[in-house]
Amino acid sequence: MIRKLKSKSKGKFATTQIIIEEANKVEINFYDPLNAKNNLISSCKYRWWNFIFLFLYQQYQKPSNVFYLVQAMSNLIPGAAVINLFSAFVPVVFVLLVAALREILEDLGRYKADKQANSQKYKVLRDGKQIDICSSDIKQGDILFLMNTQEVPADSVLLYSYDESRIGFISTASLDGESNLKIRNQVLPFTLISKAHDDVAQVFSNFFGRVTVQPPSNDMHKFNGKLFVSQDVPVKDIQSNTDSNQHITDQNNLHFEYDINFQMDNVLLRGVRIQNTQEVIAAVVYTAKDTRLMQNQLPSKNKTSRLDTRINFLILLITILALCLIVSFAVIGYTVNFDGFAYSAETNGPIKAVQRFVQYLIICAYLLPISLFVTIEIVRFLQSILIDLDKKLRRKDILEWQERNVGTPISKSPFYNESAVQHSVQVRNSIAVENLAEVDIIFSDKTGTLTKNQMTFHSFIDKRNTVYDVSKAMKNKVCPIKDIDQAAKFSFALCNTVLPQIENNAIVYQAESPDEISFVEVANHFGLQFKLKHSKAIFFEYNYQGKTISLQYEVLAVVPFSSARKKMSIVLREIGSVLLSDLTAFSQFVSAGAVYCTPQEIALPGETFVLSKGADSFIMPYMDIYQAPEFYAQVQVNVDNFSKFGLRTLAFGSKRLGDACQWLEQWDQVKLLPEEDGRYEALTGELERDLVFQCVSAIEDELQDDLQETLTSLLAAGIKVWMLTGDKTLTAVNIAKAAGLAQADSQFIYLTAEAYADAVKGATQNTQKQQEKQTLNQLIDHGVQLQTEHLTEAQKKGYFAQLAMLYEITTKNESKVMSYMKSIFNKQVVQEETVPITVVLDTDMFKLLIKHNLQYKFFHIAVFCSSVVCCRLSPQEKALIVNLAHQYKPYLTTLSIGDGANDVVMIKTAQIGVGVAGREGLHACNSADISIPQFSFLKRVIFVHGRISHFRNSQLVDYCIYKNSMLTFVNLTYAFFSKVSGNIVTESLLLTIFNTLMTFIPIAGYSLMEKDAYDIDLMNYPQGLKYFNKKYSPNLRSVFINMLYSFLCSQVLFQAQRYIFGNGIIYRNGFAGDLYSLQVLIMSSICIIAIVRVYIITQFWNFLVFGLLMLSFFIFWLCLVVGNFFTGFGIGLHGQLFFIFTNLNYWLMFISMVFICLLPGFLKQSIQRIWVPQNNDILLANHENICAIKDELSLETINLKYDKALEILVL
Repeated sequence: MIRKLKSKSKGKFATTQIIIEEANKVEINFYDPLNAKNNLISSCKYRWWNFIFLFLYQQYQKPSNVFYLVQAMSNLIPGAAVINLFSAFVPVVFVLLVAALREILEDLGRYKADKQANSQKYKVLRDGKQIDICSSDIKQGDILFLMNTQEVPADSVLLYSYDESRIGFISTASLDGESNLKIRNQVLPFTLISKAHDDVAQVFSNFFGRVTVQPPSNDMHKFNGKLFVSQDVPVKDIQSNTDSNQHITDQNNLHFEYDINFQMDNVLLRGVRIQNTQEVIAAVVYTAKDTRLMQNQLPSKNKTSRLDTRINFLILLITILALCLIVSFAVIGYTVNFDGFAYSAETNGPIKAVQRFVQYLIICAYLLPISLFVTIEIVRFLQSILIDLDKKLRRKDILEWQERNVGTPISKSPFYNESAVQHSVQVRNSIAVENLAEVDIIFSDKTGTLTKNQMTFHSFIDKRNTVYDVSKAMKNKVCPIKDIDQAAKFSFALCNTVLPQIENNAIVYQAESPDEISFVEVANHFGLQFKLKHSKAIFFEYNYQGKTISLQYEVLAVVPFSSARKKMSIVLREIGSVLLSDLTAFSQFVSAGAVYCTPQEIALPGETFVLSKGADSFIMPYMDIYQAPEFYAQVQVNVDNFSKFGLRTLAFGSKRLGDACQWLEQWDQVKLLPEEDGRYEALTGELERDLVFQCVSAIEDELQDDLQETLTSLLAAGIKVWMLTGDKTLTAVNIAKAAGLAQADSQFIYLTAEAYADAVKGATQNTQKQQEKQTLNQLIDHGVQLQTEHLTEAQKKGYFAQLAMLYEITTKNESKVMSYMKSIFNKQVVQEETVPITVVLDTDMFKLLIKHNLQYKFFHIAVFCSSVVCCRLSPQEKALIVNLAHQYKPYLTTLSIGDGANDVVMIKTAQIGVGVAGREGLHACNSADISIPQFSFLKRVIFVHGRISHFRNSQLVDYCIYKNSMLTFVNLTYAFFSKVSGNIVTESLLLTIFNTLMTFIPIAGYSLMEKDAYDIDLMNYPQGLKYFNKKYSPNLRSVFINMLYSFLCSQVLFQAQRYIFGNGIIYRNGFAGDLYSLQVLIMSSICIIAIVRVYIITQFWNFLVFGLLMLSFFIFWLCLVVGNFFTGFGIGLHGQLFFIFTNLNYWLMFISMVFICLLPGFLKQSIQRIWVPQNNDILLANHENICAIKDELSLETINLKYDKALEILVL
């Protein structure tokens, strides 16, 4: 049942060496229930027995929670209690309950997911028997039988595939979102004659081995190890039921005959799914938390909101104010003499000092709003859900399908196999939403982000520098070209890692890169069709002069593409086809009785050769045409012409290897090493040099839908956009122009290798270093000069002020740019209008800037430009640019957006990371704070949701500070007028629910429903974000105004009753009201003022807002009723309801105080909207007119007075 491969089992595999540091050893097919790790997944944060302890421990890591607990427990100190214990501890418990509810719901979700994963059934081989077990019971060393469409439960080595080609196909969509299938090669060097499941299981019941592999890591692209195969593994036909096939249960009996190296293409990671393969057999290596998938599920780096930063600063200032008030009142209270009171039990000893300090600590603690932190977390969470539900942030095709199929779940749609992030915007980090309103710079990838990453083969240049435009042919249009250069055709067809699949009786090509599919399709169109791929062979059908022949190539090695080398190579050898009588048309290709169709420009019949492709600037210097400057210059002209049209170019080259055995043996030694390893670089460099130029391809990548409109709006909003791409300079610049990133009238500052080369012509080798630095300064000086010619006076002053700071820390030799700027500033040349400027930087110049420590000069130019284009960057260089921007100006808010795995580092470096669910998988989306299906959605996310969320949350903070300050100041005022006694004038029950329920409901509704402008106006008028008056709120000014307003309200509340009811409240029955009556009056007034205040500032009313208003009033009156009849919450409200409803003076006083307190805020808001309107006031007041003539509005309109703006809009 086993067919042994010729000379492929011992020799080759035995001589291959690999060094694995700190290797882990896993015994295969040896069941060890005690030591082998199981596959039980448990992502739950808590257990039923440790929840309360672990939860409280985590909650009291937060300083705010500790402070409020100390404040509540202070009421337990004898003689220091200000409020009853119920009122003291309810807010603390409320905060903990909300946090506990959130933690429980999140943990229940994790538990359900764990249970579903752990209960999946799998077939394994143990003790020579096949058994069905749950995923959680799988252990290291188990041999798994995986069927078609079954998900892999643990990281495993593919031992055997039922496919004749010894490969298995897998889908990695659940890991990276890529829809194309991947190939995995079986690691064992034999195939079985019988494909019956029981026969195969019988063979593997006698299979024993040991896997040596590197320790668990989170690297999803590297998995190197070695499989040692026991000599007990049969390598010839096996007869069933013989004594030699008894299961070995002692691992010490194993004697290893040979070893086999394996790498990523031999491994099945947890989470991948077997596809288009009958069955595979795999050995479990890593389970549960040791798998790559679980290793990557570590918590992301916490990102702080700009709003949170300001809140923390303001809370610190409020804390200092509270401490000053506490100490002041405590000292005054300690020194007050109560000897004049006949029944005073007060003393002036140390105990009194402690009591006073604790009492005012309790009172002033309300200055720090306990409800703020809970409310803002809940509101952020709900705001992120609103974004997820926004229909305008869904793909048009999905939205149209949902409108046609109302009520039908998406799982039954044509999009069922797509991820949710490919359908609509998804928020993974709610903090990032409010940060969007403050974005200063957007760092964007190009391919797949600004473009669709849908590659269409457009043109190519052959080895004779002839340009072929095949775009019409590829779009099924009439094309005069009937055939193309043969060497180019074979280069396109062979130099790739495309995988052909049969779907619905048609060949479908899948590849990791869309441009590779376009290469195969153009070769297919012109007669060379890719039909089949095995692990070590590829098959084609070649149509030549009306005849068809099957071609087969042996794949000897593949050097994968890397972002550092920007090249990939494949080593091949054609296996000649048998010459048949009907193939006389191929007689010119006959050699030694077989047909070889590979063009002789690439290889002679049966000869081993290499095909390489890569970025033209990286690979062409290693080709023969580089030694012919005139011809190279002519080719470069055509390449540049491609780039002017925004086409992506790749150069193809070939080399005959003759006897490649030595290189292949060395490649087997180093192919598992990191790309940075010197041996790897040396061997790939040896292969990819001295190439023969074959062709240059030009691929068209269509721009994203609505891209130009989106970029124009972002630039109009004052947001800088930087394109960070790996493409060549000319291509990137022309894409920037086509997309509207670089405006038509833009001035360009080129900091590129070409500009540098022109500047250093004639420099000698001895003075190269000095010339290098001097030239960099000259280039930057030129950029500064060009830029300052177009700055307004105000911009120049700010520009020069920042340059002056750099001047002090710059060496004398580097200060030329500073001196120049000083002279420019002294001239005070006034420019009325600015001209947009675009800086172009390539990787060579960026490295020189870093080398000579001139990066800050570059940033000083770049941050004042409308856009920047950075070319030929590696992923690490992209992240470095984002990081340097933070270092240069720490207050900048940056957003990075990309779609591929190479953008992940850049996305994580920025304050806001946005992933585009494109064709390069979901790597970027999984690492991002926000995921979007296409770039144009960024406009609505920023202009509408970012702005409105920031507006709502800043208003929430101001409101919480206002209402809590009013509560504190009224108690302090009462304390001051009562001999600083430490008593309060707020009723306990109402005080208890004031923050936790009564004022929480209206502000929560406001924070979810309120807007400062209509969505359509914010989308149509992007300049509104530039002048957003709440962009940097809350701030010192807003806090000061709110605290001053609350102080005035507290004085009205206290002083009015003091002068009117100074001798007591007399009711109709002749009884006089007591302190509790005063507490009810003042606390009721504060509650109504706080509730109504929300609705005075509300501009967008709906049924939900109105319903929450009614609910707040209902809760208020319910508390009065409950407190009137029950004393369990205190006696302050007991019996007060009768007096309240029967006393006209009480009602007049109550209504008057509420009206007087609310009137200033109402007047301020009304006067501001009429006489000093903000940009949102103009947008609101003229909503219909703005929609009608939005295209005629100018940027200056936003700064005009209300009446002037109205006049312009009406006209």
